[in-house]
Amino acid sequence: MEYIDVVFDQARNSSKAIVMEDLNSKSVEWGSSYTDRRGIYLTERIAASNLVILNQGDAPTFVRGEYQSHIDITIATQSTASEVIDWKVLNTETLSDHRHILIETTWKTRCKPKYGQKSIIYQSILKEEIRISFATENT
Repeated sequence: MEYIDVVFDQARNSSKAIVMEDLNSKSVEWGSSYTDRRGIYLTERIAASNLVILNQGDAPTFVRGEYQSHIDITIATQSTASEVIDWKVLNTETLSDHRHILIETTWKTRCKPKYGQKSIIYQSILKEEIRISFATENT
């Protein structure tokens, strides 16, 4: 879990951050019907990092045929979470097993991901789409 620990540490050390990740873990905290071993670890790590889970859990984030799951997690810093108006899974075609997630905020301008030490964008890790964006207070 070294990779996700780095991501959580960077988010925790940012004043404003949103992390969207396919963590392939289950927890009742983000909508699963049970919590697996990975889910226990991640739930504890999220709490220890003082981050907030944004998932509402009402719709699955992953759908393959009849199988549905809540394995894509959205977390944010406390200050960013307080600016989130809505979090929802869209039922639109994605050409993937993963659903698009829409986050509405109180921000007046659009955030553009910055590249460098304070932000990370990973397009593919383990053949799954991962989106991580960090917003700074000045964005």
